[in-house]
Amino acid sequence: MRTGGKSAFTVRGACLAAGLAFLIATAHADGPGQIVIGDKSVSILVADRSIRSILEELSRQSDLVVVSQAALDELVTVHIDEPTLPEAIRRLLRQKSFMLHQVGHTVGNEMPGNPPYTKLWIWSSELNDGEQSWRTQASSSHSVTNEGKLIDYQILAMSNKSGDREDAMAGLADIGGSNVVGTLQRGLSDPDDNVREAAIETLAELGGAESVRALSLVLNDPDAGIRIDAVDALGEIGGAEAIELLEAAMADENYTVREAAAEWLTELAWLHD
Repeated sequence: MRTGGKSAFTVRGACLAAGLAFLIATAHADGPGQIVIGDKSVSILVADRSIRSILEELSRQSDLVVVSQAALDELVTVHIDEPTLPEAIRRLLRQKSFMLHQVGHTVGNEMPGNPPYTKLWIWSSELNDGEQSWRTQASSSHSVTNEGKLIDYQILAMSNKSGDREDAMAGLADIGGSNVVGTLQRGLSDPDDNVREAAIETLAELGGAESVRALSLVLNDPDAGIRIDAVDALGEIGGAEAIELLEAAMADENYTVREAAAEWLTELAWLHD
């Protein structure tokens, strides 16, 4: 009996191994393999396929837009069977930095269920200047909205490239509204002068009380040039709160900052009269 049991176990094990080998071989032979977004689960069974091609197939089957700063051309062999798309993506990208966005809700690597999710960003901290972002989008994808653009710029603002961060600060001017001020305020403390200048210019263009309060933070910037930019922005916005800050700038240690503040106070007083 023990011999027979062992033999039966061996046969069953051999059958299971053969079956798995067949499935993997089939997945490899059929291009993208078994990648299915079902009603109750997401199944990914592939052999030697690039992460990029897997994400492209997931995008094709859903409304998910994928934007990546990484090439993701490395080949993987995976067997994933998860109840939701977020959980499947978390396993697929377990060694990557990414963010998954659903309208009204943005999360990082710890993701709740309840798809559909609309955008997936993947970024790398080791980009070379020659590397380009790639985007794949389902044919039934949603039209681009201001909310989607805002998230794009928020992701760009986290880039390790100062040029990207500068572009994000400038691009936020096209979005408008108070919901961009938080990102711009973070840009005001960026180590790169050009990024800070771009954030100041956008705040000046947006105007409003929230922009004035954000600009108050850079009146103490160690760079006198940045403080002058902040004074000019406050002068362009105007209003009682901006005037109070310009009056405070009259005590700046730098003569040029004081001169700029005086000129704006004179102009604003003239306009008020």
